[in-house]
Amino acid sequence: MENIIDDLNYRGLIEQYSNEEEVRELLSTPQTVYCGFDPSASSMHLGNFVMISLLMRFQKAGHRIVALVGGVKQAGVAVNKLYVFPKLFVGF
Repeated sequence: MENIIDDLNYRGLIEQYSNEEEVRELLSTPQTVYCGFDPSASSMHLGNFVMISLLMRFQKAGHRIVALVGGVKQAGVAVNKLYVFPKLFVGF
């Protein structure tokens, strides 16, 4: 499995890290990655496309992806943010 961090850095898709070395180490093994989408808009927008394309890249790199649609705001989860569990936040 390739380390997706190199691909995302090359494309300028990572703005900040909580700890780059730990994120790199974490993503060197298969992880579960999820993204929440707010279905209240009348159509999808560019922000949705960016997050879906990021999920696709994670999946191609060997990670398990989960896309959540609807109801996630009420659970206190930030919509259109990508989180990598179990340890670290990566801001895109």
